[in-house]
Amino acid sequence: MRCPPLLFQDSATNNLLVKRVAAYIVAGVVLLLWASCNEKIADNPAVNKTPRTFLWLYPDSTISVGVSRQHLQWWGEDPDGFVRGYLFAFTPSRAAHTPSPDTLRYTWVTKTDTLMHFPLDTLFRYFTVFVRSVDNSFAGLDSHRSVRLTPNPYLDINENGIYDAGDQLLSGLQGAMDPIGAVQAFPIRNTPPHIAFLPNPNDPSIGLRQPDYTFTVAAFGFKGTDEDGDNTLASYRIALNDTSNAANWLTIPLRDTVVTLVVARDSSNFAPPGSGVLITADVFGGSFLGRHRIGRLPGLRLDAPNVFYVQSKDVAGEYSPTIRMPSGTQQWVVKRPRGKLLLVSDYTGNDADSARARYING
Repeated sequence: MRCPPLLFQDSATNNLLVKRVAAYIVAGVVLLLWASCNEKIADNPAVNKTPRTFLWLYPDSTISVGVSRQHLQWWGEDPDGFVRGYLFAFTPSRAAHTPSPDTLRYTWVTKTDTLMHFPLDTLFRYFTVFVRSVDNSFAGLDSHRSVRLTPNPYLDINENGIYDAGDQLLSGLQGAMDPIGAVQAFPIRNTPPHIAFLPNPNDPSIGLRQPDYTFTVAAFGFKGTDEDGDNTLASYRIALNDTSNAANWLTIPLRDTVVTLVVARDSSNFAPPGSGVLITADVFGGSFLGRHRIGRLPGLRLDAPNVFYVQSKDVAGEYSPTIRMPSGTQQWVVKRPRGKLLLVSDYTGNDADSARARYING
């Protein structure tokens, strides 16, 4: 069977048909290009893509135990814009993701790091940090403003955690923030405090110390510190000579970093004779004119060497190492007063040594 020809036998007819087909193809392409070039972007707006948030840690499991002062860093990435700021929050608990509904109290920040002091009041606790990045589709806020996300995002102006009169709805925040956020739990152990005697004002490189001999009045100055923050200090405690008995320690307030031990003259006069007789001293806090009595301290030895001990305590209940005065080969002997004359050894003339010897030996 013979198939019919695809084209007409007449070459002129064939040429005309080819030209018409080509014209139709060109016209179709032009129409498609014209339609695409005249499509308005406003008629087909792109949906905003939310940013992602990252913390600087990518642990395989729980991170190791750290101290309560941590340097935290974070950043955000936005596929169709830039990051305007961050919502930052933390809780004294362990969490793997943001709560639902999200009832956290966030703080608006634009920086990407902070030196964080976790408020530790126990020996060990977990804290969880939450960060959500917010892109440029949101106008932003002033730094450190309080933000809540439930029931709807709002600026918590009175910071009471309730949307009420005066608070401001943040209608554009929901679609601008990272819906998941970055979350990291930190196991934190309390750091024991430290304590040191106050420096000598005449030579700050050394601490104040008692003279080798005093009568029954002596002042001591000290100051505690804590790596978890000095605001975690709770109190001090002091003792004389024997620290093995808990009854010998006197707990004093944080304000009293200078204390004066005083034995009333009547008490020392009627104490039994002999070296090493134990007596109780009154303890005063504050400066001389504004001092106040804060307790009594047992165990002062008359006419014998004495040692003063002090410790600081933090809110987690841990004590600092004990420091003592005097230390090493130094001594502090408390003399029993015997006369009514008080000598203030503050004479600095050329014959000061002779004058001092005259009073001591006379």
